[in-house]
Amino acid sequence: MTGIRIAWLVLAIAVAVLGSASAQWPVYEITSCEIGFDSLSSAVCLGTVHEYFGRQLFLVLAIPVALCIVPAVIPRPVVSWLVAGAMLSTAVWGFAVAFSSTTPSLVAMVGSVPAAVLALVLAATHQVIAVRDRATARTMLRARR
Repeated sequence: MTGIRIAWLVLAIAVAVLGSASAQWPVYEITSCEIGFDSLSSAVCLGTVHEYFGRQLFLVLAIPVALCIVPAVIPRPVVSWLVAGAMLSTAVWGFAVAFSSTTPSLVAMVGSVPAAVLALVLAATHQVIAVRDRATARTMLRARR
């Protein structure tokens, strides 16, 4: 299970790096202000996402990082599946908020589809490893009898 713990920690680091990078994107990359559909000024459109949302952005971006750390600390397949489901839910929720709003929303920044997909892959891998380990343990018990 050490490998799966490391994999979740690597995903947590990747999610943190992706979040930090997205905080530096110009606001026009997460809105439609470059084509004039938003009520935001051109100065706001050219500013960064971090400048627009402020410090609260990093609290929101810390949520998926914290979620990725949970299965590294509690390496059980059910925990991996719960975290992967939560990450997928936040990604879907974030996209729904982003596409239904005319102005940028902090909630839209909470999820990441690539991170959610990788979390699902890790949860499935964790499940396969757990099943394999149980089968190996059963085989060893039968061999001792």
